[in-house]
Amino acid sequence: MARTDLLEHEIAQLRRKAQRVIDVGDVWTVSKLDADRLVRLTGEVIELRNREAHSRHLHDLEGEY
Repeated sequence: MARTDLLEHEIAQLRRKAQRVIDVGDVWTVSKLDADRLVRLTGEVIELRNREAHSRHLHDLEGEY
């Protein structure tokens, strides 16, 4: 399955919805579209973490911050 990164406006929409839940107590009913976006976004985060870990390992920086 090809990776399709979220666009900035898609990330902003998810962030606004989540922020309303935090700030105002809105109930967030997750639509199929939102669920798909969240799955894609978490996939992007995992991919970035894996790349960073690989890069740190290659440069012998594991465990340093």
